[in-house]
Amino acid sequence: MSNYRLAGTVLLVAALCGAARAADDDKSRLFNTFYLDGERISYVLVLREDKTFDLYGPEGGKVSGSVRASNEHVTLTSGDVKRFFHFDNRDRDLKLGRRENDRLVKGNLLGTMPPTTDSRVLFVAEENWRRSGRPVLNLRDGGRPAPPPPGVAPVAPVTPVAPVTPAGELRDVAGHYAFGRETLVIAADGSFTFTANDGGKASGTVLRVDDELTLVGTGHRRQFSITPVDTGLVLKRRSTDTLKASDALGRMPPQDQQGILYKREGGAVAVVPPPTSQPIPVTPQPTPPSPPPAVTPVPPPAVVTPPNPPELRPVAQTPVTELRQIVGTFVHKPNPFISETITLAEDGSFKYADSNASAASGTVTFDNGVLVLTANEVIRRFRASLDGGTLTLNCDKDDAPRFKNDLATMSPTVLKTAKYERK
Repeated sequence: MSNYRLAGTVLLVAALCGAARAADDDKSRLFNTFYLDGERISYVLVLREDKTFDLYGPEGGKVSGSVRASNEHVTLTSGDVKRFFHFDNRDRDLKLGRRENDRLVKGNLLGTMPPTTDSRVLFVAEENWRRSGRPVLNLRDGGRPAPPPPGVAPVAPVTPVAPVTPAGELRDVAGHYAFGRETLVIAADGSFTFTANDGGKASGTVLRVDDELTLVGTGHRRQFSITPVDTGLVLKRRSTDTLKASDALGRMPPQDQQGILYKREGGAVAVVPPPTSQPIPVTPQPTPPSPPPAVTPVPPPAVVTPPNPPELRPVAQTPVTELRQIVGTFVHKPNPFISETITLAEDGSFKYADSNASAASGTVTFDNGVLVLTANEVIRRFRASLDGGTLTLNCDKDDAPRFKNDLATMSPTVLKTAKYERK
């Protein structure tokens, strides 16, 4: 019997050692140089075996810190900023997702590094990035692009795309605005402050791309389409915008699809020609002085309805109760780096995929007006509605998948609401 016990002990130790080696191999894949997936260089993350890291940003910024990793989780720490992720390695690439205790920090490179939503993002290992012919950063030479490997045609230098809005993009919309008792202050340095009529306040970072404006607060973000007019800014909710009643920014108007005008305080900004002579001192008067003759005051608008009202009229949302209403393909973009696609077929099947290689398929059913997606043991439950070509999914109170697969991470999750545009 003692020989059998000895043999069993040896086998057990060998199995444990094999499992430990497999776990160590998974962790060793973390130690590499990774590029945020995309056509251009943006974020570059260098993880080292000595438990240190460097993070290079899209505007040339850099932060360094320490790494703590287990077989499934990794924590990056730089000063007072900590980011908490779970990770997965596929073909040496690194897929990161935010853990429940992860918190964003505005104005900090590590604090705003993707992922910044509940969707996962892909960081491509340097060898795979090189193999695709894209330029790499020469980290030994000030972060300049290095030449491509032999046999790969050179690629023209690419200017990194910065997710943070340059100050020049905000100068024409910077100012103080009011909608009733609500006030919004946008600064040219990329910051904002919002004060609600109940006294609640929110502040954070402003991102602008063309006519799209995003306000990133500490606990929430709002996404708008903007139209500058003579008297202020017209704000309309974008399809990806979400509300949050417990947060001042989440309660900020507009709360529906109706565009509203935030009036610039003091009316339109008039352009005053430069004086041709020395200015004449003005003696203060007990009553407010009239405007200078060269400035024509702009009267306040009679209504707050902005130009092109047909584009701003709300479209009635239709509850989805039958599959035939939503047969087709819909796409959700939670951020500029990720897209999620779901295709619903007439035969009651669906296919889901995102741009980071997540995929799931299964069946579509309805349960008392609730849209139910089932993929193996994972079940998602949504309240669905149609707004023109937009499919809005709201997590049902019973949507809490007990098992995990790629369907379990399909938006919406933490944010509870996601909008998919018909393709």
